[in-house]
Amino acid sequence: MTFQQRLIRYIVGFMVGLVLCFIFFQGRGCSDWLPGPSVIREINSKNIAVTPKAQCELECYGFQLSEMKAAIREGEVVFSKSSTRTNPRVYYIDVNKAAFLVEMRDSASVATEFVPEDLKYQDCNCPD
Repeated sequence: MTFQQRLIRYIVGFMVGLVLCFIFFQGRGCSDWLPGPSVIREINSKNIAVTPKAQCELECYGFQLSEMKAAIREGEVVFSKSSTRTNPRVYYIDVNKAAFLVEMRDSASVATEFVPEDLKYQDCNCPD
């Protein structure tokens, strides 16, 4: 068997394998097991509470609590700005117009801070 015949058989087998993979794994994502989606899933599996400071900041910028929860579901975790080795872990969740700091506690996920990124700064006089 020549090299060309081996190469052709390899390519045909590889193509058949690709077609079978596309058929069997159709509609499944490859990124569900990565750390970011896992953290978002863990945050949303618990009750999401809000500290008085974060509630004040949300109201100051005109956000509702339901909008915050929806944003956390759709946001992305920025691990470079998160504190994953502390207890409780604090995750920086980036959304289109803003970001949230969320603490992962045993019984709940607690949004501790609202960070407006694309919005004009307002002095909210929120308690620490």
